[in-house]
Amino acid sequence: MKIIQTQSHHIPQVLALYHRASLFLQHQGIDQWQNHYPNETSLNEDMNKHGSYVLVDDDLVLGTMACLFEDDPYYEVIEEGQWSFNSPYGVVHRLCVHPDFPHQGIASKLLSYALKLCQEHHMNGCRIDTHPHNVLMQGLILKHGFKLCGKVYVANHALRLGYERSSHETD
Repeated sequence: MKIIQTQSHHIPQVLALYHRASLFLQHQGIDQWQNHYPNETSLNEDMNKHGSYVLVDDDLVLGTMACLFEDDPYYEVIEEGQWSFNSPYGVVHRLCVHPDFPHQGIASKLLSYALKLCQEHHMNGCRIDTHPHNVLMQGLILKHGFKLCGKVYVANHALRLGYERSSHETD
């Protein structure tokens, strides 16, 4: 297994992962990743910024994420808390794992890789958000040393919990 930047031939597999993750969340009663998001447009934007990654085994995509090195406009306002550091920071979005390979540490490998990338790019830290009912993702985030900082609102004013981890922290 290795983590590499997403290539054009990975696009169908990544889109299939997004779709299956959307269905999983829907079955959990979570309205995150619904209404055809994430999609090919968001994937292409991530790829154009050289920020889309896949964890592959041979050429099978087992997981994916976006790790971007730019301020996220949705993080400019945080409620019921505050960020503990300023720019520059990395952002992780659209992290998901192939549903046929649960409990194999794939999401952890991707998130650890994102933290390493943030350090290599001299970011002050890394930020991530998730739905208040997405307890699986919250557990992963907390396991990797992120701290809950408050509430943020993303597209369509959707409430998310905002987390961050300083680059000075180690695993």
